[in-house]
Amino acid sequence: MGDAVLECANYNKTTHVVSVTSATHGMPAIGIDLGTTNCCVSVYHNDELEVIPNDQGNRTTPSYVAYTPNGTLVGDAAKAQQSLNPKNTIYDSKRLIGRFITEESVKRDCEIWPFRVVGDNLNRPLVKVTYKDRAKTWLPEQISAVLLRYLKVMTEAYIQSSVTEAIVTVPAYFHQNQRSATKLACELAGFDVLEILDEPTAAAIAYSLEETYGNTDEKIMVVDFGGGTLDISVLEVKERKFYVKGTTGDTHLGGQDIDQLLVRHLMEEIKTKHNVDLTSNDHAATIICLRAKCEECKRTLTNNLEAEVCIEDLFQGIDFRYIFTRALFEQLTAVVYDRLMEQVQKALDQTGLTSADVNRVLLVGGSTRIPKVQELLRNYFGSDRLCRTLNPDEAVAQGAAIYANRIDSEGEPIALHNVNPYSLGLKNKRSGLMDVIIKRGTQLPTKELRTLLTTVDCQKYIKLIILEGEHALADRNKVLGEFSTEPLQPAPAGQISVDLTFQLDEHNILTVLAVERGTSKERQHVVTNTNQCFSEEELKRIRKEAEEYEEDERSHRERLQVWTDVDRMCFELKKLALCNKQSKKLSEHDFKSMVEKCEEIATWLLGHQDEPKEVFESKKHELEEMRRKVFTESNNGYRMAS
Repeated sequence: MGDAVLECANYNKTTHVVSVTSATHGMPAIGIDLGTTNCCVSVYHNDELEVIPNDQGNRTTPSYVAYTPNGTLVGDAAKAQQSLNPKNTIYDSKRLIGRFITEESVKRDCEIWPFRVVGDNLNRPLVKVTYKDRAKTWLPEQISAVLLRYLKVMTEAYIQSSVTEAIVTVPAYFHQNQRSATKLACELAGFDVLEILDEPTAAAIAYSLEETYGNTDEKIMVVDFGGGTLDISVLEVKERKFYVKGTTGDTHLGGQDIDQLLVRHLMEEIKTKHNVDLTSNDHAATIICLRAKCEECKRTLTNNLEAEVCIEDLFQGIDFRYIFTRALFEQLTAVVYDRLMEQVQKALDQTGLTSADVNRVLLVGGSTRIPKVQELLRNYFGSDRLCRTLNPDEAVAQGAAIYANRIDSEGEPIALHNVNPYSLGLKNKRSGLMDVIIKRGTQLPTKELRTLLTTVDCQKYIKLIILEGEHALADRNKVLGEFSTEPLQPAPAGQISVDLTFQLDEHNILTVLAVERGTSKERQHVVTNTNQCFSEEELKRIRKEAEEYEEDERSHRERLQVWTDVDRMCFELKKLALCNKQSKKLSEHDFKSMVEKCEEIATWLLGHQDEPKEVFESKKHELEEMRRKVFTESNNGYRMAS
């Protein structure tokens, strides 16, 4: 009843330059690189491009979220306590976002993660944790939102201004579900996402500013090799116009995969030497320790020929020591470099270029620091083509901030001409194959026309299942949406024609229009960057949960702040009392009563961290009253230094 046959293919491509500008706002828009292992935020502030440091003073923030009995830890604090709280410390949420538990890459990751991931009734991943002594399940979008909210708060504290608008970057090879899930996470964190920008494009924008912006006319390859993903994009830069010619990559290849190869090697060594099998979940803390040491070794081998893993009391009194040479490191991780160079060649093949046609190769992402990666690219393109002027950890965020500033100001615009990373088409029910309508790598915006024919007599409608992907089999690709035509006129098979239009705009929003020929009956379906994985009812629930979580965390922060104030007040009052006693301005009796009261409350605080805020405020009031009474009665009028 719903089948159709593609009769012909009429190609009608449109192109134009998209100039992105808007009116100046009171608040700055920021650029966010939401990485698998680390995040970075940049902003134009006081007419300068700045990278925002976090509360530890670091310019990048680990993509870690930890749930504890007392609340949530994010970034450096979360990562630091991972070995003590492995089942509730979540990382790699970027490898879960927009995916399904049934995907092979997710299954493989679940085998090595110390935290537990389960699937809901629609196979969407849920992370199980214990939060404030209660069992909870969180979507990857919700976990990423916690991280993003932390980035928002630290940025606002740094620039002393409210921040709501952001350009957020994603791997160029992210599919629609991953992009829309990332956008949802940003919205849950309180951001208005101006645009989702591909990471390699952001890096190219940063490079163009670095290299006398506006005067470049080059073909650039961006090799963005980070902690969890690999992106290869080829761009042509002409003045302020960026033309993406092709993009490829692997959303599951990065520095963490290198770490895991080293960890597996050490696990085999430990099993051989000490007959200890570390593969069970009982050894999660040990594996975390090994992974941290392997990451350390990887960094050391960037500038040295060998690195030592040395762990005291690794397991049941066993002290472990092992030396990685750079040669062994490269041997163990050779499969990663093979996959990297395959994608480099694939990007060139896709664009019809050779290595000689590429003027610059931009190295972005921490994994491009690995000497073997640079050696392979240097041998392939020539040493003079490799560009190392950008900070690999910050370039993407800086490029996003530059782009955000061009949108957010009245300065000269940046024009981006992107391509679609995946093919788009329809499911052919008769063959089970995907009929491709728009091929991957097509310049945006674009429009394609097709004609569908009925396949049975008196067919009432044609059902359209819209797909995204590169596999020949329809069921191996992503379903973006489905809809049916308006009721068709009764007629013999093949006599009714439906004109189908696939239109993809510069923001990768797909509009599908189906019109029965000879009538005014039409049906339109828009596949936007809104989340296709959730119903409207579910989205309302998720947003409500995010608001409740933020309110709960806000109350928790306020409560802890008062607890901290009281604790600090006890210390300061004891110090003040001692100072005034030594200067003969405070009697022995008053000194003793103040110190005893401070010590009593300080001891009480240690065992009552979970009390309501009002109880702490009451203790604070007691201290303030004591201070006022003692110093008033001693006629000195001294007060605690602020």
